[in-house]
Formats: sequence, structure tokens, C-alpha cells
Amino acid sequence: MGKLSKSITYDKILEIFSISETETHSGNLLVIGSPQTKPLSIDEIYSILEFAKNGGNVLIFVDEGGDMSAGTNINELVGHFGFKILPNIIFDEKLHVLKQVWPIIRNFEDHPITNDIHELVYASGCSFEILERHEYAEFLDVKIRPISYASDGAKMKVFDPKIKQWKETSAKGAILSLAGQFFHGRFFIIGTPSILSSLNNKYGWGAKDNQLFIENVLGWLLGEREAALGVSFFGDKVQVQMRVDKDMFRWANSPEILEYFGDFSVVVNHALKRMKK
Repeated sequence: MGKLSKSITYDKILEIFSISETETHSGNLLVIGSPQTKPLSIDEIYSILEFAKNGGNVLIFVDEGGDMSAGTNINELVGHFGFKILPNIIFDEKLHVLKQVWPIIRNFEDHPITNDIHELVYASGCSFEILERHEYAEFLDVKIRPISYASDGAKMKVFDPKIKQWKETSAKGAILSLAGQFFHGRFFIIGTPSILSSLNNKYGWGAKDNQLFIENVLGWLLGEREAALGVSFFGDKVQVQMRVDKDMFRWANSPEILEYFGDFSVVVNHALKRMKK
């Protein structure tokens, strides 16, 4: 499993910001684990965004009810990443393990995080909503995509502050985890910290594919799979190692070709675009 180079608790979150610029490279990982202590300050939010912008990776676990239940303001942070945490609890009357609030998840996007993943147990968790682009348009270099969804029969309990009661409504297709890129850094969030629990193998680390899922998350955040393949990400560019026929390489690097295209990477990108058409 991926080795964490930076892991801190929420109430000591400022400790990571004393690291030097040379340490805030893409191998660093900031973990915010189900905070239930105090809201983030403006300075802390700014520091986390700068950390991610400069290549740091952020892993966030939140819990049922989101900010409302925990008394925190993580939405003020993740809004910059393009989504918000919803104040709800996901449950499934039919597809669950032991309890309705321990639903089984089988709907996943095709992504390195979901490789070999078939089922998860999503115990006592909340869901997310992707914001409209204009709501976080200040940051244009932000990419976000759902990773897992609730089943068609799933439901949610949502707290109504007006009547101070929980309401039930459909949670069909609700987003349960998200991954994305913020400038040069990556982020991932899931709405249940219970996936890490060793207390009960029915819903925690040992349940279904939960362990492999988190291992995939860490591998993706830290770029281990890409590194093994000789792949590096630089914003919207990808640097790769590849084998090219010697004669084709000599032709592509000939003076007349380079005079027209500029460098070898432009030649390759031009060829790929032509093939894509």
C-alpha cells in the first residue's frame, strides 16, 4: 500500500505548512480525517489550496451529516475543488450489510481508483454534489469527476433545519466519492471514514473491496502506478517514456522536420491528433 509522506490530524493541520517549498512536491500527501473539532481558518484554507496548487495531494474523509453534524466548514475548502458536501446520511433498504445505513456500492466510474473494485460497504456516509462551473470559475485549472455512486434503490436522510427533523428522499445515483486535479495537485474525498475501521469486517477495512479501494486511492494520489509506467503529470500535460523505431526517430529529429514542428513532442502530438480524427 502507498506510504504516506505527510499525514496529520485536523486539529494540528497547520503543522504541514511549516514544510519548505522543496518538500511540497507531488509526493506529499495531506490527510484530513473526519474532522470534528473546529472550523478551518481562512489562513488554513489558503495554505491547503497553495499546497495542492504546488503539487501536494489531498485526501479527505468526511462523515454522515457533513459539516452540519461535525460543526466544521470543510465545504469552504472543497468548494474551490468544485463540489460540496451534503448534510445527509445514505441508506439502502435492500442492498446493505446488516444495517440499512451500511449500503453496498456497486456503481463505479472507469478510473485507476476503481481497478478490480466490484463492491464496497459505505457505512454511515454522506454524499456530494458537483458545483456549476461558474461557482468555482476563479480556478480554471480544476478537473473533477465522480468515482462511485449510490444504487438506484438508495435513499438519504436530510436534516431540515426549519422543522428540525430528518426527511427521507431518493438517493438514486448520489455521488459517494470524488477525485480530481487542482492545478498540479490531486485530491480525493469519500463520505465515510468507517471504510478505514478495523473494528468490524462487515463494514470497515476488511469488508468487500474496501481495502483495495483505499490502496488504489493512495496509489493514484501518490502517482505510484504512473511512476512505474514512466508517466508524470504537469498540469494538463503528460510526460511519458516510450520506445520509438530508430529510423522514425531520426526522421522526426531531422533538421527539416524540426524546423517545421519545433521539437519531437510536437511531432508525436500532431500524429496522435491526426489518428484521432
